Amino acid sequence: MFRRGPIERTARLGYDATVLPGPTEAAARALCQCIFDRGHGIPPDRMSFALVDVDDFTRRAGPKTRFAFLASLLLLQWIWPLAFGFFGRFSALPISRRLDLLEKIEATALAPMLVLPKAMLCLVFFEHPDALKEIGYDGRPLRLIEAEK
Repeated sequence: MFRRGPIERTARLGYDATVLPGPTEAAARALCQCIFDRGHGIPPDRMSFALVDVDDFTRRAGPKTRFAFLASLLLLQWIWPLAFGFFGRFSALPISRRLDLLEKIEATALAPMLVLPKAMLCLVFFEHPDALKEIGYDGRPLRLIEAEK
């Protein structure tokens, strides 16, 4: 059976598509802003591309991986803010407070619980064609570039 890739699914669903369940999408969006925003915001099409792709990726990875990913986002959304003295959901906090919270979590033994959502989002975020252009990747293998020199 043919499965659509993230570009086709994003185009079919629209850039404002909600693909992750409930509060996990808000947590994923907020985490993306903390990791990838360089001060100008993240374009809506790139954010949607990442969320559609991570949803597709975790569905294909299997139920245990998807459960671990979604559970880690739920913990980030609801539990970690309260446990570290921040009142409110992770996605409702201003970005400066979110970054403070992430730094506090990463300074504890709980840091490995952030690895899965951060790694998955990084994997899919940099698959977007515009992201590849921004980092200077032109699509050619390194051995061909070296051979041209």
